[in-house]
Amino acid sequence: MSMSAKFKTFVHGLDPRALEELQQSVAAEIEGRQDEARFRVEDIHPRMSAADKELAASEIARVLRERG
Repeated sequence: MSMSAKFKTFVHGLDPRALEELQQSVAAEIEGRQDEARFRVEDIHPRMSAADKELAASEIARVLRERG
C-alpha cells in the first residue's frame, strides 16, 4: 500500500472532531513554515550584509513574480 493510500485510509477513519483537529494542525504548520521563510520589510536596514541584501532582493523579486 502506498503512502498516499495509507494516508487516505487514515484520514477516512477519523471521526469528524479528529479530522477537524488534523486540519487545524496542518494549517498551523503550513502557516508557521510560511512565516519562517517570509522576509519582512522591517528586516531591511542600511547596515545589512551583502549576503542579506542579496537575499532581500531575491525575496522581493520572487514575490513580485508570484503576484505578476
